[in-house]
Amino acid sequence: MSARFAFLGTSGALASAARDNTSIVAEADGAAVLLDCGGAAVHRLYRLGVDPLALTHVVVTHLHVDHAYGLPSLVRQLMLLERTAPLTVVCRPEHADAFQALLRLFNLWERPKAFPLALSPIDLAAGARAFTTGGLTVSTAPNAHGPMPNFAVRVDAAGAGAVVYSSDTMPCDAVAALARGAGTLVHEASYLERDREPGHPVAHSTGAEAGEIAARAGVERLILTHVGAEYHGDVEALAAEARRRAQLRGLDGRLGGGRGRDAFRDLQLAGHAIVAGDPAGDRLHLLALGVGGHGPGQPHDVVAGRHADPGQAADAALGGEPRLDGGRRGRIVEELRDRIHGHRPAPGEGDGDGGERDGAKRRLHGTSRQ
Repeated sequence: MSARFAFLGTSGALASAARDNTSIVAEADGAAVLLDCGGAAVHRLYRLGVDPLALTHVVVTHLHVDHAYGLPSLVRQLMLLERTAPLTVVCRPEHADAFQALLRLFNLWERPKAFPLALSPIDLAAGARAFTTGGLTVSTAPNAHGPMPNFAVRVDAAGAGAVVYSSDTMPCDAVAALARGAGTLVHEASYLERDREPGHPVAHSTGAEAGEIAARAGVERLILTHVGAEYHGDVEALAAEARRRAQLRGLDGRLGGGRGRDAFRDLQLAGHAIVAGDPAGDRLHLLALGVGGHGPGQPHDVVAGRHADPGQAADAALGGEPRLDGGRRGRIVEELRDRIHGHRPAPGEGDGDGGERDGAKRRLHGTSRQ
């Protein structure tokens, strides 16, 4: 069976010319699953050689803008592509009503003559199976993203290995447990240990903490994603930090009883994807792909490491306008605002963006660590 796993974007909440917001696609046996939905998903899928109509499920891990804002655009463009097959949006139970309201805002929910669109809340048990499609089986586990309910995702391809995506999270036992037995862990690394600010906790992980979780899980390959914009020009610093922590934890010897190669061999790194490793041997190999001076469609600079086979960057934006009467639109906007605000922390609590800071640091860190 042929299985593929590719990145549409690898940035944190603040995108740059080199990286868009984190989003991933897995495909096998003619079925595709999108993990988180930033902007221009259709465009980026085409650039990766993935047919958007092959999507059977869109998994939206949580209700932060950078992970969910592309959903209405994706659904509308699938309508324009004359899709007829059902599409399922998988999410936390707490977020189902909010996503329905978001789709209603753009007149996309229960739209006459449109393809069937369903919302499927996950089971909150750690390791619970969410669904199977084509040759892919998807399982989930709640993670630790501060006051925002969130979950990690494991994708197993029949006879072809597994990839685990942490989504946004602090170091979390549940993510390590979900990743055990998988060949690849895709873990967020929003910032460096040296940039921790006392008194300003954030609901994210450093490069070192990602290395720690990789070591505890015993994976063969670690890929860092959700990289803060202030590090897009220095991804090797994150790679080095993850490498040091993984080695301190003993992940420089044989791993997992000789599991062999991860069968997601066609792992493509698009949008200037960051830190990855090659599981060809028994050691965890880390490499970093830098942004260099290249533009979309040009090769990446390899900052450190080898066995890199990066894809091409794809940066574009698509949009549309809803067609709703003013009164109905106003009611939906108000409903959506109420539901989203219901998940915000109380004043003074850590909300994942590090709190108030001076202007320069807020521009660099605040939105990156949302």
